[in-house]
Amino acid sequence: MKQFISSWGVMILLAFVWGSSFILMKRSMFFNELQLFSSWQVASIRLTAAFLALSPILWQNRALLKTKLFFPLLIVGWFGNGIPAYLFTLAQTQLDSGIVGMMNSLTPLFTFFVGVLVFKASWKLAQLIGILIGLGGAIYLISLSGVGGGNYLYALLIVIATLCYAISVNTIRHKLADLSAIKIASLGLALAGIPSMVLLIFSNPMPVMQLEGAGFGLACAIVLGVVGTAGALVLFNGIIKKTGALFSSSVTYIIPVFAVMWGFIDGESLSISHVIAGLILLSGVYLVNKAGPMKILSRA
Repeated sequence: MKQFISSWGVMILLAFVWGSSFILMKRSMFFNELQLFSSWQVASIRLTAAFLALSPILWQNRALLKTKLFFPLLIVGWFGNGIPAYLFTLAQTQLDSGIVGMMNSLTPLFTFFVGVLVFKASWKLAQLIGILIGLGGAIYLISLSGVGGGNYLYALLIVIATLCYAISVNTIRHKLADLSAIKIASLGLALAGIPSMVLLIFSNPMPVMQLEGAGFGLACAIVLGVVGTAGALVLFNGIIKKTGALFSSSVTYIIPVFAVMWGFIDGESLSISHVIAGLILLSGVYLVNKAGPMKILSRA
């Protein structure tokens, strides 16, 4: 019971942090409709800040990058951090932060199928039902927010990003089970953060700092990296190891609640229908958790 309460407490904290990430991305790129940092620069600042925040841990465990764990860590670094960071910021140049947060809830669906198809994990019918209910709530939220026109291309970027997350989550659960959460986060972020830091330097962000609101935008991007990426990843990786890939990825079902809240504060609309859709999402999370974690099937 104590572990159950602890896991849910961490999940809600992560949902708040990651649900706030979308508005931070928006504020890093725009100030009173003025373009500040580009989507590529914001993602690079985020990954660089996260990498630097955990660099002391990286230095202590750098020898692990020379072992057989390198490839799984590379997958976690780029599929769990690097690629999604760039895809999400690019998508948010055209989509509201609330919509982006809602679509992020596709992650558990992909986590389920990657776990079953790639890692041969066992599953229960209740888990599938829970995922489908949660996905239905996510689709309902998206329909309420009106993704349309040419924005479907940007919505597709989020779909790809959530698939990347699913690959990373399953890799941590099945390939890095013996590695501590903070080691996974620091080593994975190094493999994505160092190239991102090089990209940031060559993108020459200094002229942007002359613009009004640039200091605030930079602060948002740094908070996004240190708190929303480095700190949150340590907690998230720990939850994956304790509860399983499927339950931990279900945090993305709660993220839309906070994403919509920030969107409402920022002037986006919120109705009783949004609340109903959010409750549908949470009922899906409950079913997934009640059924228990997926287990790896033995392989020949």
